[in-house]
Amino acid sequence: MNVTIFAATAAALVLAGSMASAVPVAFTDLAAWTSANSSRATSVEDLEAATVGNIPGLSVDLGLFTSTLAASSVVHEIELDDTLPTKALEVYLSANQGTTMTWDDFDVGPVFGIGMDIGSLDANGITITVNGTPLFFSGSNPSFIGVTDTAPIQSLVFSSQNEQFDVDNIRFATATIPLPAGIACLLGALGLLGLTAGRRTRRA
Repeated sequence: MNVTIFAATAAALVLAGSMASAVPVAFTDLAAWTSANSSRATSVEDLEAATVGNIPGLSVDLGLFTSTLAASSVVHEIELDDTLPTKALEVYLSANQGTTMTWDDFDVGPVFGIGMDIGSLDANGITITVNGTPLFFSGSNPSFIGVTDTAPIQSLVFSSQNEQFDVDNIRFATATIPLPAGIACLLGALGLLGLTAGRRTRRA
């Protein structure tokens, strides 16, 4: 019995240590983000059901998620974008105006990865805070940005000093993360050890 308890405790400590050391990861390449989420189901919000034009109110339901602006000086706008040749969400963020944009209330279950097509992003860049960790994205108009985390993503918070950008085809990766092979083997070995010790105790 003592061996069984020890095995369970050791497994929990190994798993906790693995989760505690994990941090969100940023991507600017769709293929790399897709590979990182290859074991997860993916849902896509393409915004094609949205009506073109400004959307009244600070908080709007955009299908698979809710987007909320922190100041009334800016608005969500759905437009037919030149760089993303479909309907896209255009937002202007400015630190001077105290504007941030928060995405949450995901309708697709626990989310471990979010990626999106992006247009018009320049050197000013945007910061996306994921589970308390800020990740900075900038560059000469990248076509994709994304994030992953080993813990469920509760929200994304977008902020910038001065940036206007467009997003489309927002992807949500939504499956339980499998244990790394090493941890899975260790759990199996510890489980067998506990089972063997239990049988020996009963025979004695």
